[in-house]
Order: sequence, then C-alpha cells, then structure tokens
Amino acid sequence: MTQSDLSLPSRRELLMLTRVPGLGSRGISAILRHCRQTGRPLASVFDMSVDALREQMGIRADAAHCLATQRRELEVAADLLDCTLSEHGVRVLCFDDPDYPEGVSEQFQLPPPILFAYGNMAALEAPSVAVISSGQPSPWALQLTAAVAEAAATAGATIVTGHNRPAYQEAALAGKRAGTPVVAAVDRGVLRAFRGDLTREMFAAARIYGYEFPDERDLVISPFRPEDHWVGHHNRIRDAMVVALARLIVAIEVRRDGVMHAQCVRARQCGKRVMVCQPGEAWMEASGNQAMVATGFEAVQESILAQSVRSAVLRT
Repeated sequence: MTQSDLSLPSRRELLMLTRVPGLGSRGISAILRHCRQTGRPLASVFDMSVDALREQMGIRADAAHCLATQRRELEVAADLLDCTLSEHGVRVLCFDDPDYPEGVSEQFQLPPPILFAYGNMAALEAPSVAVISSGQPSPWALQLTAAVAEAAATAGATIVTGHNRPAYQEAALAGKRAGTPVVAAVDRGVLRAFRGDLTREMFAAARIYGYEFPDERDLVISPFRPEDHWVGHHNRIRDAMVVALARLIVAIEVRRDGVMHAQCVRARQCGKRVMVCQPGEAWMEASGNQAMVATGFEAVQESILAQSVRSAVLRT
C-alpha cells in the first residue's frame, strides 16, 4: 500500500495542512483523527465551515478560517513545496501510513501527525542502536559514546542519532566511518537542516568521507514543517524521536529526572532493551544512570560496554 491508496490522505492534502498558519501538530492530529473516526476524506475538511471546524475538531479560529476560505491558496503553496520535496524523494508520512515508524507511535503519547523522511527508509529495518546522553556531556561521555557507536556500527547496526549536539555527532561520525546506515532525527525542518541543499552531507565533519549526502544509505527524519527553524521545545521532540527510532538504547551519561531519563523509562515500558552504563564511581552527570540501575534497568560496566553492545547487535 502506498501514499496514493484511497484509505490514506493524499500527499498534497497533508502538505496543505502544513501551510495553514496557526495549525500546529495538535491541530493537524485532531483533523486526521477526526477523519479516521468519522470516515470523512481529508479533502472534505477544506470544504467545512469555520464553525464546524472549531466545534468538531477544536481548531483555532485563525486556522479554521484559513482552512475554510483559502483552499486554492493552500493548494498552490503545497504544490510549490512539493516541487522541492519530490525532486529529492522526500516522503510525507502521516501516522496512518503503513511506513510510519511503529516505534514513534509507541514512544509518543501524541505521535507527530506528519513525518518528513529523506533517504533510505530500509535503514529502519536493520538492527539499530541509539547511544544517548543528557545535554552538555562530559569529555569522558563523548569518548565512550564514540567507542560504543563504533562497536555497534562495525557490527552492522544502523546508528540512530540527532545532528547538532556533540554526543549525537560523535555517534553519527562513528557510523559514517564504518559505512553503516545513519538515521538522524533533526530538531528543525528537513530543508532547514540541510540549509536548502539536500544534496550536501548534513554532518559537516563527515564531509571528509564524501561531500554528498548518501540518500541511498542514510535517512533523515523530521516531524517539523520542512522550512521550520529550531526552537527550544524541539529538543525534547528530537530526543524522543531518536529513542523511538532505535531498537537498542545505550545510556551513557544521563541526569536524573531529565528528558533522557524519561525517554529511557518510556522505551523500557515499550519493551525495548535499554543498556545503562555503570561507571566505576558515582558522578553527578550520571545521576540518572544510578537511578535507572536502582530500579532494575540492565546495568553494564563501563569497561565492557562497547563489547557488550557489539555482542547484542551480532545476536540480533
């Protein structure tokens, strides 16, 4: 089944929703869920009245007015955006699409309604590893991240990471060096992440291995509008996406009660394997590691963590 299947919203209709000012993820989710529950085609939403959109789906007044009165303008804007996306094979996936990653549906209480995926979707089918730390990791954590990611990559795992934090970059570079697929969840729109040039390698430090983005091997996924800039709350969504897209989570240096701690707890609830680094001595930056080990997470000594991850990948 493809995105042209009659049971799914068309690509054009999904892009039209992203062109509506004031219509965020919650509003788009409300529209798509209403259509699923009522059997209403998404195309018919653009023919509804402002009052109906507000009463039946809780859409904000400004967004409802745009949906109800500016269908032609939305079509033109969607087609213009699609010229760029289609040229590079960027997929547009709603949460009812069979290719929408299952892990994302499970990790999020309210999954992103639309994902933009650029590159090799098959990378998600292989054994995959995310090596994670909280923000501002120590030099020790960065060094261990590189070692663990390299062990996973050389064992054949897909490396799942972000793109603009030091720990994420260390993991990505390990995958690039090994030539294994790298899946990057980004904290801005896919066009913004590539600065408008989807042919160029997104990780600047990886351009020594090739200037062009290897879309036949790697994958970039964004839950944001393609042209969206980074804003602070995107960090939490990106981190949740990284954990959601991986099958094995390796926690290197996690602070207690922080975003990464919560994501590890959620991943474990979803049945994923979460390996927690147990260092030789306690340190504040890894207070979340200690809390997780105390509540029954799988603890692995720092000295054997890389080899343990490699063995886990090879057994998959």
